[in-house]
Amino acid sequence: MNNILLTGLPRSGTTLMCNLLGELPDTVALHEPLEVAILPTLERPDGVIAHLDGFFCANRKSLLEQGLASSKHIDGKIPTNPFSEKQPLFGKRKERSQPGVIRVNKPLGSDFLLAIKHPAAITALIEDLRERYRIFATVRNPLSVLCSWSSLPVPVSKGFAPAAEELDLKLRTDLAALPSVLDRQVHLLCWFFERYIRLLPREQVIRYEDLVQSDGRTLGVITPYANKLECSLESRNANKLYDPAVKQRAGAALLALDDSASCWKFYDKGDIEQLLAISNQV
Repeated sequence: MNNILLTGLPRSGTTLMCNLLGELPDTVALHEPLEVAILPTLERPDGVIAHLDGFFCANRKSLLEQGLASSKHIDGKIPTNPFSEKQPLFGKRKERSQPGVIRVNKPLGSDFLLAIKHPAAITALIEDLRERYRIFATVRNPLSVLCSWSSLPVPVSKGFAPAAEELDLKLRTDLAALPSVLDRQVHLLCWFFERYIRLLPREQVIRYEDLVQSDGRTLGVITPYANKLECSLESRNANKLYDPAVKQRAGAALLALDDSASCWKFYDKGDIEQLLAISNQV
């Protein structure tokens, strides 16, 4: 069966990837449809694979017979961004998507491409799943990732990733030992990058910047239908909602990383300096 898994750094364009894939013929991409709290209770890898196979099978049947599938959504649609794009007067931006069922109104062949996306849980399970499924991950400029994390009311804003920590106890121990939010965030960021470098072929890791610059056509590595995408995407790396003080602190922490840090396999310190310079001009 044509079942694939999507993952990536939280806030690196994983939901945008789902949205774009969902616009393609014979393709359905579901946004965080699983109850990930179940995964740590299952035997690895066989129990996890059986659970995922069951989910794929049930949703394939539902899609072919009723046009319905489980997914987080906003008003029945997979969004490009699950969080509010406006800064509230108080507090952080809120998540707008919610669990439920979406309707897919397009013809699907018997072996249509079905993708499910979960950033933290699937990243933690790559070693268990990569022989069974094709897995694709997104990454993004590390400074933009850290700024986005800090702007949202989610665990990564405090330097934690519960879905990953439940599946990787060393990660949980390492994060618990770090003294500050920023220390934990940088460690977590590097954990994601390291797993993609070590466990996935380079062509299965998609940079957010390349996704945007190609107007989505870089997703052709997943399905050739994406080579004909016609949309207009704009980078949010210099998002004005990001706190300038947070950006300066995060930028300094990233620039202090050793040259061997995993994030520098996809980016370089010049990418960080360029974003800091843009922030200073605003």
